[in-house]
Amino acid sequence: MVSGRYDTVLWCYLFDIREENEALKQRISDLEETKILSDDLELTDKGVYIRKSEKESGKNMIYCPTCYNDYKKLYPIVSAIGNTKQCTKCHGVFR
Repeated sequence: MVSGRYDTVLWCYLFDIREENEALKQRISDLEETKILSDDLELTDKGVYIRKSEKESGKNMIYCPTCYNDYKKLYPIVSAIGNTKQCTKCHGVFR
């Protein structure tokens, strides 16, 4: 009877360790993606981000620095009224 309880406790520990391992693998993957993205970014003299890889391929997308710094995700800045541009996430205005 002691062996049965001991086996159950071991299985619970094994399950917990497996869950923790999966969470750590996901965290590593997220950090690697963030590193790859940050290496591809360039902050322009206008204070917006561009991706070096997109610039080399002829794309002219610009991204919100506030959203990248806060969320580590790229949100495009698009044309708004007149000569202004606006972030699609935070609605920050850029000239």
